[in-house]
Amino acid sequence: MKEHKDLLVSLAGQRGISLNDKAASKLLHYAGEIERWSRVYNLTGAAGIEKILREHIVDSLSLLILKSIHQAENILDIGTGAGLPGIVLAILLPETEISLLEANGKKARFLKNMVIDLGLNASVLEGRAEELGHNGLFRGRYDLVTARALARMNILLELSVPFLRVGGHVVAMKGPDYAADIAEATRALEILQCGDLQVTNVSISEKQRYLLDITKLSPTPETYPRRTGIPGKRPL
Repeated sequence: MKEHKDLLVSLAGQRGISLNDKAASKLLHYAGEIERWSRVYNLTGAAGIEKILREHIVDSLSLLILKSIHQAENILDIGTGAGLPGIVLAILLPETEISLLEANGKKARFLKNMVIDLGLNASVLEGRAEELGHNGLFRGRYDLVTARALARMNILLELSVPFLRVGGHVVAMKGPDYAADIAEATRALEILQCGDLQVTNVSISEKQRYLLDITKLSPTPETYPRRTGIPGKRPL
């Protein structure tokens, strides 16, 4: 256990992120629960605590270097899966209201268990973004939406931007092909009234990782998001 905690603190430090003992302990417990539940629910592709820490927990921690993350009073993590990065953010930003959006019932059950187990200032929204994006309780409500390994940028934008207030941010976590992803999303950026794209390189050694921070400039047309399945079948 101690060697895993030391590894986590060291890996976070390489990204310029300092973890206190309480946060490190919660993250390590969370990683252990991901491994345990994955034996039944296949929450992530990573097996073993060390691999979960390296490939998922520390990757999610990289968001903390962004100013927009710290300025947000509420954050929606869309397609959160096992809670990455949403639960990680909830552990490190206890004053920020975190919402975890997940359509898969088994994964939502895991998330609800983690929110209670870790005592987080977070809630789980079980449903589809295409539907909840039109719900007045959530549409235009959030300061920031995060998305990790969700979809190509043109699809991701349609699913996430409707949840943002004007002036809010979408932060997408992308790999080395991010430039082509952005080029493909030119029309989506225009239709959804987004701009001011900022790219932050958080790559370490051979692991290439980029954070794309996009600002919502004007209200989203009522047409979007389109009904369930259409954003993926006919991307903007």
